[in-house]
Amino acid sequence: MFTICVFTLFSTVVFGQKNDNIWLFGIAGGDQSSFDSTGVTMLDFSNGNKPEVIEKEPYTVNFTGTNTSMCDSAGNLLFYTNGEHVYSNNHKIMSNGTKIAAIIDGYGYRLPQGAIALPYPTVAGMYVLLTIEQYPNDALGYKLFYHTIDMSKNNGLGLVTAKRQLLVQDSLSWGKISATKHANGQDWWFVVPHKFSNIYYIGLLTPDGIRMDTCSIGEIVYDGLGQSTFSPDGCKYAKVDSKNSLTADQISLFDFDRCTGRLSNYRTHFLNDPNTFGIGCAFSKDSKYLYVNNTLLAYQYDVTSTDVFSTETVVAEWDGTLHKGIWRTNFYLAQLAPDGRILINTTNSSRSMHIINFPNNAGSACNFVQNALQTPTGITYEMPNFPNYRLGPLDGSACDTLGLDNHPLARWRWEQEDTLQPLSITFTDLSDYEPANWYWTFGDGQSSTAQYPVHAYGAKGVYTVCLVVSNANSADTLCRVLELGVSGTGAAVRPGGISISPNPANEYITIQSNQPQSGEMTVELTTATGQVAKRVTNFMAEGSSANVDIHTLPAGIYYCRVLVNGQAVHTGKVIITH
Repeated sequence: MFTICVFTLFSTVVFGQKNDNIWLFGIAGGDQSSFDSTGVTMLDFSNGNKPEVIEKEPYTVNFTGTNTSMCDSAGNLLFYTNGEHVYSNNHKIMSNGTKIAAIIDGYGYRLPQGAIALPYPTVAGMYVLLTIEQYPNDALGYKLFYHTIDMSKNNGLGLVTAKRQLLVQDSLSWGKISATKHANGQDWWFVVPHKFSNIYYIGLLTPDGIRMDTCSIGEIVYDGLGQSTFSPDGCKYAKVDSKNSLTADQISLFDFDRCTGRLSNYRTHFLNDPNTFGIGCAFSKDSKYLYVNNTLLAYQYDVTSTDVFSTETVVAEWDGTLHKGIWRTNFYLAQLAPDGRILINTTNSSRSMHIINFPNNAGSACNFVQNALQTPTGITYEMPNFPNYRLGPLDGSACDTLGLDNHPLARWRWEQEDTLQPLSITFTDLSDYEPANWYWTFGDGQSSTAQYPVHAYGAKGVYTVCLVVSNANSADTLCRVLELGVSGTGAAVRPGGISISPNPANEYITIQSNQPQSGEMTVELTTATGQVAKRVTNFMAEGSSANVDIHTLPAGIYYCRVLVNGQAVHTGKVIITH
């Protein structure tokens, strides 16, 4: 079956960077005694190290299953949905965003993974929202719709330009929409399982619209409450279904061809654990490990093994914690976060989530921590549904035809894991778009080419750490300031308030401070490979601006660092042209 939906387009291509930056949860209205909620919880991943937990009141948006949101490439919230309505970033219903589902009760649609939002290929500011509608009073989907959203309308608050456009009418799974990028790095594949069969609806979103097809593979799966997901590299597809009267909890694993959209190499595995309700899954960021949570136990599987399910390792067993002495804080849906961790919710109303801190590590080294994230409002078994927005083309494949090369995007986080050695820091690379080389400078004269280094500092202090990632196409640098064992930078050092102009520049740059600085000031310009190309010291004291001569430096992108008394007060990039 094919369905073609064509839209008016204009051409531009943008790789998503922070489209999954904001997550929303909670029951903001309704029966407080049942849901233990006073507002909506927002997780903001902007700082790159761990999410900021924000309570949003008095917004009265309720989530009870269906949940997805969309940010722009800079991480600013654009819109979100609970499956009933589409909301703008002012937390009010978007224009024409009412009643995207047939049944509205004010508590949010009940389907887990009942919606997913995708940037429209080649159309800046345009998005496609996919939603599943369920049969009334039945845990079964039967209609797949798309809706289009234009964020250029209504002064940036957006407009739903098309609503409830039917793609499929059939017996569909209870949610489980998942998506991944086409091998050309531009279009989007999405998959919706059929109910109680071996059929999968596979859609392709292109600049010409949406095309639907079906694939029959493997054995009949007695669909249950669960989840589906693609690996971050798009090469694996997994689906998990909770047990019912006919079968135990079941894992279905496939290879996926990002060129053709074909599923292959079907493998399945049953979990015979008693007393389970609901099951979830997620892949590690490096796509090596699949994690499956079935209420009481969490499992890890190495999907690079020739016998995947023989690698089964239990990485957590529910510790019995009850929220308010009533609600079990056990394991349910999972989602890979922008910081490389996996977040896991519970099957009940609670105010906590579980975290797998290092999913790329084997066995217990993955560091599964129960009830690690505390939320200010209640969460009622909903989990935001996102694809990997930072997936580029499959270089060298038959479908890599658009010239959209993978240009690495540097991202990383750090932790002080060892409390007995607080100056020993674990660095986790989160970079995207196929980096092949890593070069770290730790701000103390030491460096490393490891992807995940552990570095021990010799003394407390403020250090500027930089990661340069590169491949045959380009390089990118991300620098961040670490304050280790110090309470502050002192009155003489005032972080921020620094501007650099012009940028791009060809003869000189001007360092302008909006705040008086006292002491020795230094400007460093570093190349993409981490080499210091220019260092100027003692050029400004108790002043507000100074010039740095750059006319002898080769054209290119440079990392610029401004220090006062050896402590960084500004980091940024400077483009030099000649």
